[in-house]
Amino acid sequence: GDSSASRPPPATMDEWQRERTHLFLSSGAMESDLKRVLLSGKLLPKSEVSVLRLEIESAESKRKSFEETLWEGVRRVRERVSRVATSIPSTHDTGRLRYLVLSAEEGLEGFKGAAREEFDRLALKEAQLGQSLKE
Repeated sequence: GDSSASRPPPATMDEWQRERTHLFLSSGAMESDLKRVLLSGKLLPKSEVSVLRLEIESAESKRKSFEETLWEGVRRVRERVSRVATSIPSTHDTGRLRYLVLSAEEGLEGFKGAAREEFDRLALKEAQLGQSLKE
């Protein structure tokens, strides 16, 4: 079994990255195994396998769109922060720097708000799915 639940959380960036990589690879392997078993036709009737296959394709398309939107938001925030960082040494106009900083902060707040809304939406959907599985 995995003893990650009993380990303290990572303390350094390298430890976080190693943990992320480990979890990413583990979840990918589990997902792949699950799909292979479910789509093999041994557990479900052929009609249900077809429906499941369509659902998986739809979910993967939605996930890809979600990831693209997320990374685009990260890119925009990084771009704004980078503008601030590159402007600091050469800009003596505090008004301009204030504008750049506020713009970066607004971008970050917008990104956080959108990410929070998406998280809340997904958490609600997860709860609904969990409830329907109990019924």
